[in-house]
Amino acid sequence: MYDFKEKCPYCGGDASCETVDVGVGSVQSGPYICYECDSHEIHYNESDAKNPDGEFYYTTEERKIGWAKSPYVELAIMQIFKKIIQEIAEVEKKKYENSRLTLVE
Repeated sequence: MYDFKEKCPYCGGDASCETVDVGVGSVQSGPYICYECDSHEIHYNESDAKNPDGEFYYTTEERKIGWAKSPYVELAIMQIFKKIIQEIAEVEKKKYENSRLTLVE
C-alpha cells in the first residue's frame, strides 16, 4: 500500500489517500483526506450525490472544487469503491470479448 499526497484546498495542509498495488501500478482505494481540517476529496455523479429528498449532500462549492468539509466521508469512500468496481468490470468485459474465438469455415 502506498500513500499519495496532495494539498488541501481549504487549509493547504497535506492530504493523503490510500492506494492498492494491483500489479501494474496503483489504484486509489479511498478519498484524499486532510487530517488537519477534516476535509476530504469527493467523487460523485448527480444521482449518487443526492439524499432521498433529492437534495445534494454536497454544497455547490464542494461539488465545484471536488472537496468537502461536510461529514459525508463514508459516502465519498463508497463512491470511489463504486468507481473502482466499474473500472474493473469494464476491463474484465474487454478481456472476455477479446478472448472469444470465432470459427472460420
